[in-house]
Amino acid sequence: FWPALGVVILMVVWKTAGFTIIILLTGLQSISNDFIEAAKIDGASVWSRFRRITLPLIRNSVVLALVLNVTSSILAFDQFF
Repeated sequence: FWPALGVVILMVVWKTAGFTIIILLTGLQSISNDFIEAAKIDGASVWSRFRRITLPLIRNSVVLALVLNVTSSILAFDQFF
């Protein structure tokens, strides 16, 4: 049971990883460098810049990727079952 479950999980991750990465990279590229530069000048750390600037600005991309992956997993449930 466990080896089969591991293979199925690996297959789903392999299938969805590329599209998810493209969605997230598109979200990251839409962030203006002005925000990051202003935070650097203000002395924000890397973690603070990620948490307070990058993550809120790519929230829509993360939600889109999450919804598409969950929908895809639900639609593929019968194949695995």
